[in-house]
Amino acid sequence: TTFNSILLKHKRKVKGNCAQIISFGDGTDEARALSKYCIEYGVKCNHINFIATPTINQLQQQWRYIADQIDALIMNNTDNGNKYILYPLNSLFRCDNNKYGTGASEQLKAITTYFQLWMNNLDEDENPDHKADSINALCRLVHVRLCSGKKVKHIRQIVQHLMKNNEDFNTALTNYCKKY
Repeated sequence: TTFNSILLKHKRKVKGNCAQIISFGDGTDEARALSKYCIEYGVKCNHINFIATPTINQLQQQWRYIADQIDALIMNNTDNGNKYILYPLNSLFRCDNNKYGTGASEQLKAITTYFQLWMNNLDEDENPDHKADSINALCRLVHVRLCSGKKVKHIRQIVQHLMKNNEDFNTALTNYCKKY
């Protein structure tokens, strides 16, 4: 696997074996690869499982926690002979994230924040038509996607959230939809 090749490269570089591996990831693949490696080679492995599909804010919170707590996590673990330890940060940072980006507690708020930043950048553009053209292009894409009938539940959720929280987008999409 890629994981094993990285460790082999490191082993050759330092001319020795790894005594312990600490890995970070937000999916099951990383955890599974590390667990398999631990069983196969008997190396102590610590996997810190981040929240899946995080927002930038959630990533920053997790990394702050890691910076403050990593030594205590790794050094004070009571592994009871188990060489593979999983630290699920998702149990410390409760959230409703999903792969569609429609988790209400963080993801939709982040979409609103970054959408507003985009809108602010458009306001600063010296070409007055650029904002209208950009918003119309977005409305056209949203309209096509919503009318496609294919798995639109989450897109609809994001659009409704943005319409509720951004007056410019609400007006533009409403006007666009009236035309078509």
